[in-house]
Amino acid sequence: MIVIKDRSYWDCSRQFPQLSGPMPRNGRSAAKILLVEHRDEVFARLENDLRTLGHEVYRATRAVDVARIYAYAKIDLVISNPELPDASVWLMATKLRMVNPMGRIWLYAARKSVRDRLWGEHAGIERILYYQGNLFLLSQLVAKACCNLRAVECPEVSAMRAWQRQESWETRS
Repeated sequence: MIVIKDRSYWDCSRQFPQLSGPMPRNGRSAAKILLVEHRDEVFARLENDLRTLGHEVYRATRAVDVARIYAYAKIDLVISNPELPDASVWLMATKLRMVNPMGRIWLYAARKSVRDRLWGEHAGIERILYYQGNLFLLSQLVAKACCNLRAVECPEVSAMRAWQRQESWETRS
């Protein structure tokens, strides 16, 4: 497992000109992303892009490690390759649902398939990125999807903020 704690924040448009919007400057709003990838070259490319966007990146090379890292590091997003050699990504996604029912799970696949879409709906996969076997296209798709990704707040904090906003609107009226 590789843990990256580099906090160099960039403007999304500097590294990826097709993207817009500045990244936040405080460290608390960066998302913790777990990449589940067994191929070193794919992981290195995605890790570099996500670090450039200011996210913390963790790695799992086997599906067995995913739930442990997910619970330990309080991961905001899991991005996984569905073609892992040791286990089914659908089983992994179902196990993650037991750890956190509201967890965010994305997949990336080389080809579209009806099976992926149906299993994805059943396992609670939020998004499937299709990259047609091109690593550079995969890198661009992941960077574009993660550019405005922020750390997820716990429900109590977001409920409190919603209540405070409602209260401030009522005092203005």
